Amino acid sequence: FEGNGNRYRCHLVKKDTWELADAYWWVGKPDAEFAMKDFIYKYDGKILFHGYKYNDIYEFRRDTTIVHYTINVDNKMPPKDFWKGEDQTMRVHREYDIKGYIGHIPFYVESDRSILLFFDGGKKEDENYAFINKENRATKVIERFIFEDGFVHKPPTLYSQRDGWCAFLLYPEDILLNAAFAQRFPGLEEESNPVLFLAKIK
Repeated sequence: FEGNGNRYRCHLVKKDTWELADAYWWVGKPDAEFAMKDFIYKYDGKILFHGYKYNDIYEFRRDTTIVHYTINVDNKMPPKDFWKGEDQTMRVHREYDIKGYIGHIPFYVESDRSILLFFDGGKKEDENYAFINKENRATKVIERFIFEDGFVHKPPTLYSQRDGWCAFLLYPEDILLNAAFAQRFPGLEEESNPVLFLAKIK
């Protein structure tokens, strides 16, 4: 570990050659406020991209970029070009708050059948997960995830992997609130490291 104030960089070294394989900053418990403004995702061999306050998800191609699809949840996506000229008027921000528009989709996961995404808006109550059925475009807002043994939790962040896979952390203080679910992790204590979950959406 390499220290830098309150941050620590973890170095991964290949055991057989002692070459540096990778390095990354240690990530503490994430807040629901996700810092990443631009998002890149890989699905079915395609590289997808969207940015902050985008209505559309784009697909990168060798010589061009095309609209892959437009995501809308409960008709909360603002009209196209809504954000243009936002620096010149407060009306845009007022309308954004009043109508509960989606301002950003920090992360999402796509499989052959569905899309799981997180969206946020002008107020805390305007952020949640949503599940989209790609076949019929039916959309459901998800307020919480229910695990085995009745454990209920909403991960503040999903770490998107390619082709429908994602990872998220469950922290000991949350797991230990449900005694039955906690029995699945023998020896887990409040000071233990978080449990890493890997999941694939259908």
